[in-house]
Amino acid sequence: MTIIPSVGPILRQRGNMHKFEHKELLERIKEIDTPPVDQQEFKKWLEAESHKNFLLDNEKESEFALYFSSKFSFFYSVLIPRARVAPPYVTDILRWSGNCFETRCSYTSSWKNGSLTIFLEKSPQDMGPETLKHTQQIIYGREDEGRISGQKTYYEILQEFVHATGIHWSPDRSAYCKINKIGDIEEIVSISNANDDGISLISFSREELDKYMAAGNYAIIRFFEFYLYDPLDINYPSNSKENLHSAGPGCFYNQWGLPTRNSIRGFQIVEPKRGYDETKRLIFNNPPKKYVSFVAFDFRNKLIKEMSTDPRSTTNYFDAENNNLPFELSPCFFSPEVMSKYKNDRDKYVIDSRKITCRGSWTLKRIDTNEAGQIHAYIV
Repeated sequence: MTIIPSVGPILRQRGNMHKFEHKELLERIKEIDTPPVDQQEFKKWLEAESHKNFLLDNEKESEFALYFSSKFSFFYSVLIPRARVAPPYVTDILRWSGNCFETRCSYTSSWKNGSLTIFLEKSPQDMGPETLKHTQQIIYGREDEGRISGQKTYYEILQEFVHATGIHWSPDRSAYCKINKIGDIEEIVSISNANDDGISLISFSREELDKYMAAGNYAIIRFFEFYLYDPLDINYPSNSKENLHSAGPGCFYNQWGLPTRNSIRGFQIVEPKRGYDETKRLIFNNPPKKYVSFVAFDFRNKLIKEMSTDPRSTTNYFDAENNNLPFELSPCFFSPEVMSKYKNDRDKYVIDSRKITCRGSWTLKRIDTNEAGQIHAYIV
């Protein structure tokens, strides 16, 4: 497998301004991962039904957990060519091993025929079974051993995904983000690194993940392992027996260890929610534009009226023959208070003498103020 380098800068998780969906995922996993005090509830918890239901529910949600690590649970996801898991070789894939910290590349030397040879030794992730020889790592865990204090562990994301989605690291949000069409920041990959609770979670926007899977003809394999037990119980049952189970379509696991403790180890195959063909069409098929209307001065027809910003509702000097449409340079008017929104959010908007720019996503040019103090701009 060819190693695709992950993103370059050292990126540590410093902020805690995660979006709601990521925080909600984290709280749900923490809740199902906490052993109940009541003995009857504890026996139910050992059966791991809540854990398995989380996997199935999360597959349908807008925020997808690709990586999670705690005392009792572990998720880890990789990309795999769709053809390799259609259908899945269940018993083969169930022998998976590995995590996001194993891939590496280093300088290596060797002596051959009396001369020194220097080369790059690439060590792609070895996940064991033959079916998994063609997986592509998407999360790269790294550790900065030279860091004396603070968090030594951090995570990088597959560079191809970073470039295809146009995302950048935001330390304040602990996330890889992009600017959407209206200038708002969208968190695409959110990272909660292990702190005092020892819990780490990396979640992806399902929409962006689906687009990447569809364009690359990939599926996701989410490996999981739940080892549920009473921390005070040190006796492992000697009569444990491994059994193969299915939790739902594409989700298989081995289970053993009941009644005093339970171990579940398996995998889940995840494909784009809308299917490959429809998701591919969504990459470039933008939804129809919506146009708003403003009170404007139609100086061509000498009227003050409500005018639409739809280009089909106006004309220009060159195309004005045989129609009486307003000119696209008709001015529309606003009260001065409208500017407060832009002046009060200087992180999002840049205001020059006659122009407003929103994080590179849109620009309103040639704004001005008339004698009545009204703000005006051209309709198109």
